[in-house]
Amino acid sequence: NTVATGASTYTPLTAPIRILDTRNGTGAAEAQVASDAALTLPIEGNTTNGAGIPSSGVTAVALTLTVFAASDSGWLVTYPDGVARPGVSTLNFDDNDQAGTVIIPVGTDGKVDLYNDSSDPIDLTGDVSGYFTTSTTGELYHPLDSTRILDTRQMNAIGAGDAITVNNPASVTADNPTLILNITATDGTASGYLKAYPSSVTPDGTEILSYAASQTVANLALVNTATGNALTVTNAAAEPVQVVVDTNGYFA
Repeated sequence: NTVATGASTYTPLTAPIRILDTRNGTGAAEAQVASDAALTLPIEGNTTNGAGIPSSGVTAVALTLTVFAASDSGWLVTYPDGVARPGVSTLNFDDNDQAGTVIIPVGTDGKVDLYNDSSDPIDLTGDVSGYFTTSTTGELYHPLDSTRILDTRQMNAIGAGDAITVNNPASVTADNPTLILNITATDGTASGYLKAYPSSVTPDGTEILSYAASQTVANLALVNTATGNALTVTNAAAEPVQVVVDTNGYFA
């Protein structure tokens, strides 16, 4: 494998790490993001909760953002700090908790901006799963034909607080890759959220998607399989939920 001039390679964290939580002052002031305002989040050199992101050479970050306490519909716009805000949305939300994963280019100052385009303030969390750098030693992208690797509707729903282990598909021959996933929660009878992480680690308070009762929600996920070539999906809810996981590529 070779890296093209000017390209970036991906470095996964061992497991997702929360680097932002406006509800308790993690990574930013303990305050909601105001209406029509942006929160600037440092990425390069960020060590929040042990993230250990390099202090230079970072070109983009893989970040799962979750909106809480929204009292009105709106959307988030994410972009490199220091450039004009684009007219496109990253995550649309209503008065339910909403999560979305995005790969955000990092500004020349090592920061990104998270803009609240709604009429009311919101709380916001950010869980980083990895970052891209100009280094040639990181992981490279490998596309796959779309492959379903889990569908609990063909077996049993994931119970309240329970977890299920998902192995790499046979088409992935690399050891410990980062899988690019589409994770869907459906048929839940209570609100909750899903976690996704390498099966070899113990998860912290991060999440990959939030869902409400009877809601079908999907989200992108970049999940490191670490040692063991497997990942775990946990249902953090008081009732069971059905989960579908598809992959169409990986980093290795």
